[in-house]
Amino acid sequence: MCFFVSLASPKKAIEDYLHLTYNSSEEFVPSYYFSGFDHPYLPVLAQSDPDRLQMMSWGLVPAWAQDEETASSIRNKTLNARMETVQQKVSFRKAVSTQRCLIPINGFFEWQSRKNRKYPYYIYMEDRPIFCLAGIFDCWVYPGSEEILMSFSILTREANPFMAEIHNTSKRMPAILDQKQESVWIDTLNSEERVLFELGHFSGDKLKAHTISPLINRKGVNRNTVKIIEPFYWEPGSLF
Repeated sequence: MCFFVSLASPKKAIEDYLHLTYNSSEEFVPSYYFSGFDHPYLPVLAQSDPDRLQMMSWGLVPAWAQDEETASSIRNKTLNARMETVQQKVSFRKAVSTQRCLIPINGFFEWQSRKNRKYPYYIYMEDRPIFCLAGIFDCWVYPGSEEILMSFSILTREANPFMAEIHNTSKRMPAILDQKQESVWIDTLNSEERVLFELGHFSGDKLKAHTISPLINRKGVNRNTVKIIEPFYWEPGSLF
């Protein structure tokens, strides 16, 4: 799964990576730590508007949600969308056809179980400070108003061997795109069958990871600090 990401790069760096201009009335505030359960707004490149970055909230609310109570109850369940079932789920099946998006990040966090303990890891790409996850989005209108909520889910897939060793319980990982796959994912001419097939072909040979400090597990402290992604060795040596 993928519930925690890092995107501390400034706006200009994200624009340069995607060769786009950020255009939104909502300012993006970079952070070393974002939790999906806080439903933060992150910059997203949408299939329907591929020439600009826009802000969307993490936790997809489908357009058919009838009221705010329904929308709120759905959001923690739609932080991720499983690649294998996204075409069948009522919350996702329209979005994966026509509402795909790219979610730029610097890295993400996962936990490894060892000897009845869980050790946090920071995972990133060796060859580029910014990379994209495959996502889907939807547009929901607050009942009785014209206020619109744009929100997204991150697709997940079966872990590759590298990630299976780290996330060794559920053995899942976010659907990472290489740079060639990014344009394929949001191309409106490509069917969901083709793009989902492509997701399974990310090699992962440039993925790197290291253990990090217990700071990430501490509630009520500022986790927006570079210390949260720095290497921290819980015991002699390192797996990576």
